[in-house]
Amino acid sequence: MPVTINSNFSVNGVPFATWFNKTLKPANPKPFPNVVAEATFTALIADIALLTGKPETTLNEFIGHFAIIYNETGGTFR
Repeated sequence: MPVTINSNFSVNGVPFATWFNKTLKPANPKPFPNVVAEATFTALIADIALLTGKPETTLNEFIGHFAIIYNETGGTFR
């Protein structure tokens, strides 16, 4: 069964945006030059069902949406 995302979530007990900014981005600065604006990311993930039109989003779909929005907004998620 695929992993689904339907609200804000954590990685190793840390909210995703915080984990991204403090763990993933520093280890990979070239592909991820911008920090994630945590407040606007949290608002986006709260409304992920409105963005996708589905009550749950698979992890793979989330990664795709995240990558596109991160790239297009420079991490602001606005």
